[in-house]
Amino acid sequence: MDLIIPILMGLVLVAVAMGTRARKGGLDRYGIEDDRRETWAEAPAIPAALPLPAVSRFPAKEASAARIEAVKERLGELRTDLVWVIEHPSLFDGATAESALMFEKLAAWGDESRYLSDREAHNLAGAVEDAFTAARRAAETLGLDFYDESGRQEADVAVKLVAKARSTSGPEARLLMDKVAEILARLLPFDVPEAITATRVTLEPGDQAP
Repeated sequence: MDLIIPILMGLVLVAVAMGTRARKGGLDRYGIEDDRRETWAEAPAIPAALPLPAVSRFPAKEASAARIEAVKERLGELRTDLVWVIEHPSLFDGATAESALMFEKLAAWGDESRYLSDREAHNLAGAVEDAFTAARRAAETLGLDFYDESGRQEADVAVKLVAKARSTSGPEARLLMDKVAEILARLLPFDVPEAITATRVTLEPGDQAP
């Protein structure tokens, strides 16, 4: 009996030791650290990458401003083409829906462009271009039907007078252009001094002030 007790105690100690080793081995196999083992030093933290500067998906406002100037330039070219104005007057008539929208968008650019972001400027420039295209197409479609019947007759006379003035010079050309100006003053709901002046310049450049 005296020998049995020490033997049993020895077996218990062996079993405990073996169980501890098995548990440690199992934890190591799955990459789990035992609380009683020495912990590893923490790895140095990787610095976070600096944020990249924001890149706009839209062109700079200057590019949008250039698009607006291109529309204004084209509109100015049409406005100084007297025959085109006579035959397509609705483009310059603010009472025509398409033209009213075009002038509204141009005015919005003039009033708001300095405050717009690149994206807003890009979008407004596109709206101006679209409005100009729509207004011009509407004017080309309507043509002389802008006038009533008597107005169409007067417009036809004005076009013929311009053609005749271009085929002559001197006092006769000036007289013909005066008649054109009189007809258009009655006929059009807007003034066309640019077109009259431009036509006079092409007829008699020497008579114009430098």
